[in-house]
Amino acid sequence: MNILFFAIVIPVLILLILLVIILIKKNNSKSTTVKTNTTSIQKDEEPKTMCSDLKLPNRVEKFDNHTLFQACNKIFDTFKALDYASKQESFLDKKEWHTWQVSLLLRTVKIKYNFYVPTQKGTFHPSIENQPNENILGLMKRIESKYLNQVNVDRNKDELCNEIIWTSRDVSVIFYYLINRNNFKE
Repeated sequence: MNILFFAIVIPVLILLILLVIILIKKNNSKSTTVKTNTTSIQKDEEPKTMCSDLKLPNRVEKFDNHTLFQACNKIFDTFKALDYASKQESFLDKKEWHTWQVSLLLRTVKIKYNFYVPTQKGTFHPSIENQPNENILGLMKRIESKYLNQVNVDRNKDELCNEIIWTSRDVSVIFYYLINRNNFKE
């Protein structure tokens, strides 16, 4: 009788222990929401990264990675040819880049695409290269804010190409961020 009792009780106990473990794991895996004044924060939610909430023109959003990389590579070739590194710092504040180009670059930032191009010391102006990472992140946030406040993403490509509101400094910072993105903690 004792053997029969243990033969029934032990499997039932094992089954109960397994059920308790499963229930505990299930409860721990659910995200918990913390309520603060007016917002709720999901603990399991991935932290927002640079430009993750940025709305871009539909046509830019639909570019596949290969097409996007080719377009950004052409923009980078132009950037390098203009040799901003050897110009006076005040030249970086001249508005000569259009919103379509910046939209493509910011999409590359948004999708966390690893934009690798061969660079060397002197590709960027020293005032960009010598900035601490925190300053570059601050400049990127300023660019993102400018985009949100000044760009109408419903405009077509031709209209965005005629909207020359971006400085060489803006484009330099975006490229610097893209190329060195692994060095930044957002």
